[in-house]
Amino acid sequence: MKRRGIAVFFLIAFVLVASIGLAACKKPAEFEVSSLKITPSEVVAGESIVITADVANIGGTEGTYVATLRVNGMEAATKEVVVAPGVTETVSFTLVEETPGTHTVGVNGLTGTFKALKPAKFEVSSLLVIPSEAGAGETITVKAEITNVGEVEGTYSASLTVGERVVETKEVTVGAGGSETVSFTMTQDTAGTYDVTLGNALATLEIWPSPAEIAGYAQQSWQGVKTYQADMAVIMNMMVKGAGRAFEWKMQMDYDITVDKEAKQMKAIIAVIAEAPQEGTAQATMECYLLGDMFYAKVEVPGEPVSWQKAETPAGTWETAQLIQQQVNILEGAEINLLGTEEMEGVDCYVLEVIPTTEKFLEAMQAQQLFGEQLGQEPPDLTTLSSLFGEFMNISVGQWVAKGTYFLRKAEMALDCFLTADDFKELGLPVAADFELAIEMTFCLTAGNYNQPVSVELPPGAEAATPFPTPTAAPPPIPGE
Repeated sequence: MKRRGIAVFFLIAFVLVASIGLAACKKPAEFEVSSLKITPSEVVAGESIVITADVANIGGTEGTYVATLRVNGMEAATKEVVVAPGVTETVSFTLVEETPGTHTVGVNGLTGTFKALKPAKFEVSSLLVIPSEAGAGETITVKAEITNVGEVEGTYSASLTVGERVVETKEVTVGAGGSETVSFTMTQDTAGTYDVTLGNALATLEIWPSPAEIAGYAQQSWQGVKTYQADMAVIMNMMVKGAGRAFEWKMQMDYDITVDKEAKQMKAIIAVIAEAPQEGTAQATMECYLLGDMFYAKVEVPGEPVSWQKAETPAGTWETAQLIQQQVNILEGAEINLLGTEEMEGVDCYVLEVIPTTEKFLEAMQAQQLFGEQLGQEPPDLTTLSSLFGEFMNISVGQWVAKGTYFLRKAEMALDCFLTADDFKELGLPVAADFELAIEMTFCLTAGNYNQPVSVELPPGAEAATPFPTPTAAPPPIPGE
């Protein structure tokens, strides 16, 4: 029995010693890292990528390996992986890189690179509104350039806004670094000035009032005028041919006018040049004042004495002398076309083509010969001319009305008439066979300094003025009569 017990003891001891010896002979866990993969190698900044590496345990025992991810040299993450001996495990990291550019990643000594691309980013430029000024209901084209400054293709939602109204939205696909033109067609029915926006781009659109609205506003604005200043030029030419002879009459009158409408006071400096057959050229300068119903004038004619003269004016003279009012009146019943806009001495104006009634036109033209009768000769009776030659007359009127205030800034009027002997025969007026009559009248008024302080004072000595002589009419002879 003792021998058997001793044998068992030695057997157990042998097994224990053998086990300890074998364990002492096994290699410890040893790791190798390989096969670094970056998927994908290009990504849009802000999107995720996956970084993997293989960890192999080439030791004899199981072990835990700590994998460290570095991005651009800085530690970004760590992971522990348990690897049995002789086994390869894959360690994986997910990375989101927000900064565009090329970046370096490393896992325990293995390195690689990936590129984070700039996402699609859009800039809007060259916003054009064509035309930038238009009438209500007219077709307007809006164009803009959409540029993708990113590194990947993208789609931009181009929303066109006019004022507070979103007109239309279009989807525009633009390649990386490329540009595309987007175009819209629209109308706007209400007059006004509007901001046109597309993205961060801004332009302006002006919709004009209708011609009738402009005329109405001009008539209203005249009611608020208290003072103004104006320059005016009137040119009248008449040529008569017949019986082998020819005669030509010319007159030009230049006015510098200051008006206090509230006080019914007007001052006008008038320079006159007249040419007549057998009389040559005559010049005169007038300094005139219209104060209520009294008219005062100092006439300077070369070689003639200078003195003040005065006259009581007929009823309605003050109203007739309001040249701007005559231009406003001409709009009544007229056909009016809006031609566009133009700047007049720094003021943006609507340009109107006015096709007036003959009556209103002649009233205005007659009024433009302001104080002409005081030169000693009555102006032509345009009403009589019209009744005789109306069908042969051509008339035109243009007006420039200031935006915003609707004050008249400029007015142009023209009348021309040409008749031959045959025309006179149709009128029952016998003339020479070679008879011709040509009449031309032009008028240009510019006005400004509305509602600014003015001074209209009668000079000393004017109160002692002598009465004006009665003007005499001197109609030109008609050759061949």
